[in-house]
Amino acid sequence: MMPEQILGTSSTTIDQHKYEMQMLPGTRSWKLMLRITKMLGPSLGKMLDTILSTIRKKKLAGAKLTGADVTQALMGMELSESFISEVVEALVDRMQESEVEFVIDELKSVCAADGTMLSGTHFDVHFTGRPWAIMKWIAWALQAQYSGSLRDSTNAASRAATSTSPQAAIPPA
Repeated sequence: MMPEQILGTSSTTIDQHKYEMQMLPGTRSWKLMLRITKMLGPSLGKMLDTILSTIRKKKLAGAKLTGADVTQALMGMELSESFISEVVEALVDRMQESEVEFVIDELKSVCAADGTMLSGTHFDVHFTGRPWAIMKWIAWALQAQYSGSLRDSTNAASRAATSTSPQAAIPPA
């Protein structure tokens, strides 16, 4: 079992295996987020270009822009085959094996599967023949590590988009 930690743990079940994850310490969490951002940057840029284009059209029509507009634009994006192809190409072009290994190593260092830490060779043995389970695990692990931060960022962006006062966008301490 994993030792108790002040910030607590997150848990889930994926393909009948129970996973428990501790929060990464601050510096390691920050470094991991920066690496992920660098890997995803071009893909996110492509999506943001499409979203901003939709929003600009609405704003040019004289409508007031809100945080909900950003969400609506994202949900209503035209996901053509060429768009998806460009996003995936941008993602794969930036992804290096060493970066993916760094992400997995950081996440598995604070995670247990069925009560056993995923360190050393246990990760490889646990996921042998289950590459899609690794993808599900990575998605959950990143959500467990960063969902609170992303929620706070989304709330701040929404306040900024709907505010006429710059101070209103600053989250309370």
